[in-house]
Amino acid sequence: MAHESQFLRVEGAGDFERAKALGTMGILIGQQNSEHFRTVADVDRFHVLGQRVSQLTYRSNRIGGGSSEPDRGLSEYGAAIVERMNKVGVAVDISHCGDRTSLDAIEASRRPVLVTHSNCRTLVPRSARCKTDETIKRMAAGGGVMGVTMVRIFVRAGGPATIEDVLDHIDRVAKLAAVEHVGVGSDVDLDGRDRSVHSTRKFDLDGIDYAKKIFDLTEGLVRRNYSSRSIDLILGGNFKRALSARLGTPGPVRPCAICKTLQFPGTAPFGICGRGERQGAGVRSLCCAARLLNRFGDFRLKPLPQKP
Repeated sequence: MAHESQFLRVEGAGDFERAKALGTMGILIGQQNSEHFRTVADVDRFHVLGQRVSQLTYRSNRIGGGSSEPDRGLSEYGAAIVERMNKVGVAVDISHCGDRTSLDAIEASRRPVLVTHSNCRTLVPRSARCKTDETIKRMAAGGGVMGVTMVRIFVRAGGPATIEDVLDHIDRVAKLAAVEHVGVGSDVDLDGRDRSVHSTRKFDLDGIDYAKKIFDLTEGLVRRNYSSRSIDLILGGNFKRALSARLGTPGPVRPCAICKTLQFPGTAPFGICGRGERQGAGVRSLCCAARLLNRFGDFRLKPLPQKP
């Protein structure tokens, strides 16, 4: 990974503590749509490349329905994708899924399902992107976690939207599902930060400095009498627990799942160490996975030893 002194790609459960110990920022690779899973085998391929979370739908696709269109539910192909994600260690995210697909995915998954960035529809009734009480309860019953977003259109239906309104959503999830199932899924208005294109930040909350929003949120949790333990869980402990159970630890060296010419540890692709070097096995040639990986970082590849 580039800028290795500042960033660490999170691939296994131990990488959370490793990033903290090194004083670096852990980066967990996820996708906000799963259309790149054109076949079930693609789940394995992208896991090899480092993906650890995948939102099933952004809008409706072969897997299931999005929240902004009619939702026919999780398809047979979608159920196969969820099953494969469970097997290889890619967390299922239903943030943008429609109601039926959300419930179907929770039912189909043998592992905890995440809602990485959404809010409570009870508090914003007209927003199909927010989750129903039923979905929140079922998500939690399966061990999942819901990250509350600070995007104002999902925080309040109209009028001023402040950090207090965000706290209302956290309170709601904690009441419905317990504090062990709520976290922070802050989201951000990226377009609003491109001053050359957009002059206003229409999705921001009122009255906060966005660079310090997590401090405002923490102060709000203290005001609402959340315990230190509960605050730790909300600010990352819950997602760390749920993700760690999915990520596992590096497995044995084995042939590449894509073209059989590479070798790599099972859940830590290519054995990338903190310096971005290969550890142990090398490659005979740059296969499809290696070429893709080299787009994301500078890896020093070593030839496999030749048989006598």
